[in-house]
Amino acid sequence: MSDPFVSIIMRSFNEAWALKGTLPALAAQNFKNWELIVIDSGSTDGSQELIRAMQPAHFVQITPQKYNPSRVMNQGMCLAKSEFGIFINSDATPQAITRTFRGRFSRRMAPNPVAERCSSRLKTQA
Repeated sequence: MSDPFVSIIMRSFNEAWALKGTLPALAAQNFKNWELIVIDSGSTDGSQELIRAMQPAHFVQITPQKYNPSRVMNQGMCLAKSEFGIFINSDATPQAITRTFRGRFSRRMAPNPVAERCSSRLKTQA
């Protein structure tokens, strides 16, 4: 069974301190069949430069006043090339996407992608 293509949608606002760990962790995944979509709410702390260096499929900049969690998620999914979206905050450092997780994801999502939810433990920095 081949790995499904997924869209990772990340929101960011002045969290360069976290992006320094989160973005390299994403790039280091063994699972490579994904695109990154980042929606930033007007960061001024160097976050935008870190995000650009990652070369996401989409990098959308909005004003802080236009930030709304559901709006960001919907906007990200509208840009997504995949039917499957993984939503993470910029301060959530993903752990390795294991073969077991990929297998479960594929088996659960294939029959009816609208009816399932799939989650994973994320390591966060306090």
